[in-house]
This record gives sequence, structure tokens and C-alpha cells, in this order.
Amino acid sequence: MTTFETGTVPAKRIDYQAAAQDRNRRRRKLRDAAPDLLAALIELDAWAIYGSGTEYPQGTFEAVREAITKAIGAA
Repeated sequence: MTTFETGTVPAKRIDYQAAAQDRNRRRRKLRDAAPDLLAALIELDAWAIYGSGTEYPQGTFEAVREAITKAIGAA
């Protein structure tokens, strides 16, 4: 049987303010990139429609179109 020394392990302090600031920073970066991401998806969709000649996994362009629809607010 093994015995272990008992002791206290310091609790890791969570800096909630820093975590919230980091989350907000990441959200701002994504929001700032959103127009470019949408434009890239629209280009990709048009490229696929007009015969890229490349095979992609099933559902890829459905996901692209769904993201475009969601971004522009179309039902």
C-alpha cells in the first residue's frame, strides 16, 4: 500500500475579467472578419456552381450555402 504526503494544493485563480476581455477581443476579430468571410463563401459557392471540376465531400457546398443564407438573413 502506498501512502501519500498530505498537503495543500493552491487553488488556481481564474481571472474572469481577463477571460471576458479575451472572449470579447476574439468576438470583435470575428465580427471584423465577417464581411470578408461572407465574400469568400459567396465566391466559393459561385465557383462550385459553374463547374469547378473538383469533387468535394458530400454536404460541403450545402454547408456553404446555409452559412451564406444565415449571414444575409434570408430564410
